[in-house]
Amino acid sequence: MNISDPFGRMQKRRERDYISLRESLKEAGLTSRTAARELQQNMKKRCKTGLMIIAPFALLMAAIFPEAWMFSVLFGALICLWLLKTSSAGVDYVERYIKEELADSDDDPTVF
Repeated sequence: MNISDPFGRMQKRRERDYISLRESLKEAGLTSRTAARELQQNMKKRCKTGLMIIAPFALLMAAIFPEAWMFSVLFGALICLWLLKTSSAGVDYVERYIKEELADSDDDPTVF
């Protein structure tokens, strides 16, 4: 039994999320390891781009509205944390997809 998830609800939710992503990737025709690696890189790039937009915007809003600076900074930080968490989970799910579904793909030169 896991203390932080005693009834397994989070694990079940993560599994449902992965299955949903796996089915979406199959429907999209993602069948090669290189394409999956490119998807991971694009996900990381989008996360960085989002952070580079959200953080300065939150700070700008804090400067424009000094009476609501705490709200602006807190809201910006929450959005950044959400973006980091969802992007990280997405990259992890794609990595799992590569290991489980594309293990027999021969288009990756690093596989012997």
